[in-house]
Formats: sequence, structure tokens, C-alpha cells
Amino acid sequence: MIKVSFLLPVVWLSFGSVTLFAQNAASANQPAQMPGFKTDSGSVALAPDSSEGEAVSSGLNKSKGGFFSNLPVDLTATVRTGYDTNVYYATTNPLGSMYSSVGGSMSHSFSNSRLQIKTLLGGGASIYYSEPGNNMLYTGNFNLDLQYKLAPRLQLTFSNTTQYLPQPSYGLVGGNTQYNSAYIYENAKIDLAVQISPKFSAITSYDFMEFYYLQQAANSTQGYIQQTLSESIQHLFLPKTTLVLEARLSPTTYNTSGQYSVASYLLVGVNQTFNPRLKFTMRTGGEYVTNQNPISGASTQILPFWESRLTYNFGPASSLSWDARFGTESAGMANTNMSPTFRTGFSIMHALTARIALNMGLYYINNRYQQQAPAANYSKNTGEFTFGAMYKINRYMSLELGYSFSDVISQGQSGLDYNRQTFYAGAAFAL
Repeated sequence: MIKVSFLLPVVWLSFGSVTLFAQNAASANQPAQMPGFKTDSGSVALAPDSSEGEAVSSGLNKSKGGFFSNLPVDLTATVRTGYDTNVYYATTNPLGSMYSSVGGSMSHSFSNSRLQIKTLLGGGASIYYSEPGNNMLYTGNFNLDLQYKLAPRLQLTFSNTTQYLPQPSYGLVGGNTQYNSAYIYENAKIDLAVQISPKFSAITSYDFMEFYYLQQAANSTQGYIQQTLSESIQHLFLPKTTLVLEARLSPTTYNTSGQYSVASYLLVGVNQTFNPRLKFTMRTGGEYVTNQNPISGASTQILPFWESRLTYNFGPASSLSWDARFGTESAGMANTNMSPTFRTGFSIMHALTARIALNMGLYYINNRYQQQAPAANYSKNTGEFTFGAMYKINRYMSLELGYSFSDVISQGQSGLDYNRQTFYAGAAFAL
């Protein structure tokens, strides 16, 4: 039978609010269309994964030149066919299937001397030919980023990502790596930055994040809302070095009655610009977490915390990034609130010529689950490798090839291990 699932190109858009006035060059400066951590003064979260090869085609097709180039929006479309070795992320007896997909996106940008707005709307459909049943899964994505200078020393930044996803996305901090249910991911953040003096600035931030699973059984244990309020004081210590002192308060409300967590952070950090192309952002310190659980009762955790991002733009359409994060995340379990998690990722996008581009990603996640006796503690290691290539035929059309491999290995818990590979070939169009 046939399964229809919407696959969409995702472009992560962000306005770096770190050191907004005192050191403009010290903001994270995310390379366009590269999946990776979202590093700013409030939190670090992996952006939703773009489909394999999307970064490549976006990199070479970013100049507007399609059939509808006179419109105020940029339109793109993709057509692909490929093979998925494990459609359901199964531990045993994986189901493999050929698939065909179509996708598209619409984006718009506006700016003047005080206001900048970027929006993106994407969607698509994919048909798996070997899957039993007749399930239709729909996915949508909407991104909005806004930056407004209220006064010469006062700036407001707002960003929002809303997604409806049918499968796990390793790039979401706090998400799940197992196949459970379609879900809605929402992340909205607002920053208010004020320039106190030529060398001091302050940023007040509020971040709202929610995972909502459509199947009630999955949502009752894995669905939650996390809010983060942060205050950051930044000092321009050297022309290219900004020192940061930051405090965060982050309550998490789970869908299980009587289950909640509150995390407090005290962090120091640096925003370093080595040169216009090479930049580094880091926050480190301590995390104090209070948990309340109807099964395991009350508990506390004191853990180190680290998040960092290194970016290097080594060409007009070539860039790389390296990210690292250690901190607690939602465990998605009825008797355990938070999981100490380490994640790191490396991404590179390189235009070999004006027509040929390659991209590669390598990611690793380690989760540790500490359960109430008699349940045993266990850990889970997740790895992912992605590769894509694109050849630009003309300003309207590009050919694509892509491959991805993901693997989950658990220690101390059965039924979680799996591996999955996907292959595809297709074309991208600038409309």
C-alpha cells in the first residue's frame, strides 16, 4: 500500500542577538542553509534537519533567477526518488521501501533601516511503495525571523519555528530518536537588547519550546513545554573579544500529571571573532535541576553545562561549523524527568565550482538515563552521517544525489537499537 508523508526543505533563519551593538561581528553568523546548533544569548538548540542535499542546492541556487523571478517571493521545488532501508526505525525486521517525493518552499525577505523580516513556508509529499496500510502523514514548516531597532540603543529580536513532523529529527534538542508518532514542534524566542555603554550591553530573553505528539500514548510521556528566561551582561573586553555573564531559569511542564522540572543556570562565556570569516561562541558553567515525578518522587541534580559553536566561512558559498553541547534534556520517560546529554556536530558545505557543490554532516548524541530502582540505568548513542551533491544545469534547474546513515546503539536497555540508510536522486527547480 501507500504511505504519503510530507518532506520539506528547511532553512534555519536566525538573528544573532549576542553582542548586538558592542561587537556586531561577534554574533554567531550561521552560514546560510547549514543545519547546526542555534547559538545565542538564551539557549542552544539544534535546528530541524533539512533533507539530505538541501543545503547543497540552496547554496548554489540562492540567487533569484527562476520563472517567477518578478514576484516578491522566492519559490523552489524538488522532485526525488530513492530507497529507505528502515522506514519505521525498527530494531528487528526493518521494512525497506522505494519512495518518490515532491517538495517546495516559499520565502520572503524585507528590510529597511530599522526593520528586517524573513519568512519561510515549506512542504512536500513522499510515497513509500512497499509499506503496508494506507497511512497519510502530513508535515508543514513555517519560520519567521524579525529584528527591529526600537531606538539607537534598544533592539528587539523575535524568531519562531513551527513544524509538523512524522519522524524523529536528531537535530532537535529535547526530541526523541525513536519512531513513535507524528508531532508538532514549536520554538519561539524574543530578545530585548539594550546598549548600556560603549562597552557594556544587556540582553533579556524569553524562549518557549513545545513537543506535542499526536498519539496520546506517546504524548503522555514525551510531550512537554519548556520555557527559558535569561539575562545576559556582555562586556567588550577587546575589539574582537566579548565576555559574557549569563543567568537562566528554565521550568519544564510535562504532560504527565505531577511531573515537572526547574533548571537554573549560571554561565560565563565569550564571543570571539578571530577574523571576519572565523568566529567562536561559548557558554559554560553549572546547572542545578529540581525534579518532581509521581513515580520516583523529588530529586535534584548538579551538573556542568557547556555549549559552543565554531564557524568558518572559507568561500562565497563554502562554510563549515562545529558544535558541542552538554546539559540536561527531557528524558521522555514516566519515571525519569531529565537526561544528561552530550551532542556534537560537524557540517561542511563547499562549492567546488560555480556549478558543482557538496555538503556533509556528521553528528553524535549520547543520552544517559538514570532510573529509579528496580529499573536499571542505561545509555544510548546516536550517530548520523549525511552527504549530498548537486550539479547546477542552469539558473532554473539542478540535479541532486544524496545519502544518509543513522545508527542507534544502547547499553543496558534492549529494543532501542536500529540503523537506517537512505539514498536518493532528484532535481531542484528555482521557480
